[in-house]
Amino acid sequence: MTENVSGADVSGFIVLDKAGGVSSFKALSDVRRLISEGKIKSGHTGTLDPMATGVLCLAFGRATSFIPFVGIDAKKKYRAGMRLGVETDTYDITGDVVSENDNIPPFEETVSVINSFLGESEQTPPMYSAVKVGGRKLYDLARRGIEVERKKRKINIFSISDIEKDETGDICFTVECSKGVYIRSLVYDIGRKSGCGASLVSLRRLSSDGFDISQAHTLDELKSGNISDYLITVEEEFSYLNNIFLSEKQSVRFLNGGNISRISSNENGLYRVYSPEKKFLGLGTFGSDGLKPEKLFF
Repeated sequence: MTENVSGADVSGFIVLDKAGGVSSFKALSDVRRLISEGKIKSGHTGTLDPMATGVLCLAFGRATSFIPFVGIDAKKKYRAGMRLGVETDTYDITGDVVSENDNIPPFEETVSVINSFLGESEQTPPMYSAVKVGGRKLYDLARRGIEVERKKRKINIFSISDIEKDETGDICFTVECSKGVYIRSLVYDIGRKSGCGASLVSLRRLSSDGFDISQAHTLDELKSGNISDYLITVEEEFSYLNNIFLSEKQSVRFLNGGNISRISSNENGLYRVYSPEKKFLGLGTFGSDGLKPEKLFF
């Protein structure tokens, strides 16, 4: 069994393969208890519906302050299951049925409709979502039977592949998309365009925030091993960035939040920043004014 490690010693990310029927908050709590019996800062890079499984990136300790920088502009990838002819209030099979329709179009027509959503478009978030309107989360309003107008969001569906019908007659497909896409809303819109309605019956997140399902571990795996072995350090998480090394004097200034003007680099952008002793100091943005501290590790 996994032994609790001191929360003070833990800073990093864990990629969880979240089980179905578990909220993102509960999943985070379960892993946090494996790390420390005491208080430790924790968070996740983006929620995953309770019914959904797959990639959920969790952050602990000092890594939590780096969450806004994780997977910037990274695509998300899902494997979705859709049932035609049924609409629910939540847009998925866990909700209350609001309409049913036996007039299901042929599979070839459904494929054409699904593919018509490729590219840039606008999407209305579902009422059962964490989006806030007037300071209130939509799902809080929805649970009280209140429906409000939602502002459409610009989204991008980069690819749709492996469309097939399973043994139950449900339609499954893989979708790669931008951040902010609600697959439940996508399925709802496909159902409306098909003329028969549709609901999401299964969802597995295959990649998110730059993390792939191949890097993910189930809760049982985390329980059976050494939790420290599954941690991705902040330094490792941003290994795709170039490095900038500072002098001792520049390091002190950087850690005090000061810009470093007398420094050169090949290109502008975000960098991992190090001291002369190759100690990771944090992230900084290099531009026309030199190096600006973005997030300090210490």
